[in-house]
Amino acid sequence: MNKKTFEIINPSDECYLIGEFAPVSVATILLGRGAYGAECIDNEELKMPLFLLADMDDVDKWFVGQFGTNFDDTLQQYKADVVDVLESFVYGDIGNYQLALAHIPDEGKADFRGAWRDKYRSSMNNIGANADWWAKKLREE
Repeated sequence: MNKKTFEIINPSDECYLIGEFAPVSVATILLGRGAYGAECIDNEELKMPLFLLADMDDVDKWFVGQFGTNFDDTLQQYKADVVDVLESFVYGDIGNYQLALAHIPDEGKADFRGAWRDKYRSSMNNIGANADWWAKKLREE
């Protein structure tokens, strides 16, 4: 597995997802309904455009061109990975977040994650809560 860090391109807060390109692309569509894009921070060729004025046919065409399957089939193929990607969501300085998280015992990570989100989210648009909602929904399916 070749996990990479992707910035979510959105009009509000700096935020990131970690994973492979296909699951990150699915997660980005779920989070923004086409209003967000995603760009790999260390490989400019891995980029998902915004589909702000597009319909699902345009999204499906892009997914087929990138991954060989439409959006729904890509979601089904990578569902567990999409959940992991959604759970990797972080606001702000991802390097410092990961450094701090590595030093926190497992039982304290959820509290730290919540406190970090509260500190670094400046928008009323709570993309992190949306990521949690989608991760829970997909895990229960």
